[in-house]
Amino acid sequence: MFPTQLAFSIITDSYHKSIFNLGQLFQRSECTLHQLQIKAQGHGYNVSGVAEGCWKNVAMLDVLLCEQAETHHWDLKVWRPKDSSRHTGLPYTLEAVFLEDQSRTMGHLFELLSDLDIAVESCDYGVSTLDPEHFLARVRVQLQLPYNTPIQVLRERFYHLCDIFNIDGSLELCQG
Repeated sequence: MFPTQLAFSIITDSYHKSIFNLGQLFQRSECTLHQLQIKAQGHGYNVSGVAEGCWKNVAMLDVLLCEQAETHHWDLKVWRPKDSSRHTGLPYTLEAVFLEDQSRTMGHLFELLSDLDIAVESCDYGVSTLDPEHFLARVRVQLQLPYNTPIQVLRERFYHLCDIFNIDGSLELCQG
């Protein structure tokens, strides 16, 4: 059985309570937390991460996150990367550097990949503090571009997103 991943992003007023609640959700769903990032964002916090487990446990975590989001008034976004064990396309690397702010750039990037049915194999995300009010985010995504999706479609939509959100981005074929 291959593990399934669930990426999530939560905008909340109190990350302390959110972390406690997330810990309980991971324990109940029996999922493993692979990444967790917390950063101040305006008057709130962005708590994002990647969880992994069997499909049943990831589905349970998805439901539990949605319930908690409704209860605690979280702004929640979740993404289910495709099963990366099956090579169903060409391997590409997407890299982006941007000022992290209320525009929810990561959510827009993953929404683009989801809309095009692109499998995410891995995602590295980090934030550096430029000053107390500005944060520089860096993301590197390994993905599988489906054979039936022309690269120009992904390039046009990705670079259009880069223009809209002032992202310094690149998209390259992985050398194998």
